[in-house]
Amino acid sequence: MQSLTDCRVLVAREGDTVLGTVSGFCCRGLAGTFLASEDLIVTEDSRNGGIGTRLMDAVHSYGREQGCQYAILVSSGFRKQAHRFYEKIGYTEEVRGFQKEL
Repeated sequence: MQSLTDCRVLVAREGDTVLGTVSGFCCRGLAGTFLASEDLIVTEDSRNGGIGTRLMDAVHSYGREQGCQYAILVSSGFRKQAHRFYEKIGYTEEVRGFQKEL
């Protein structure tokens, strides 16, 4: 992934200990460019300390630098705590997503 120009993997760490990660992918299409965020993971012991917010701020900054007009993410329906976090940082549930296994 390091060689790809349209994506970034961001890591929050303390010393050699990884506390969280997020991936951001700039998707370019005919209607414009958007940021897709994936794999926001914060260790259970590190949650509620601002790490997730800082990781998402950083991935959004990357998206803006790449000319992305908006950001999207997908979260499983049962992850209610994650949904509250995403709403807290400004995401809205205005679209409906679909998934198909390939």
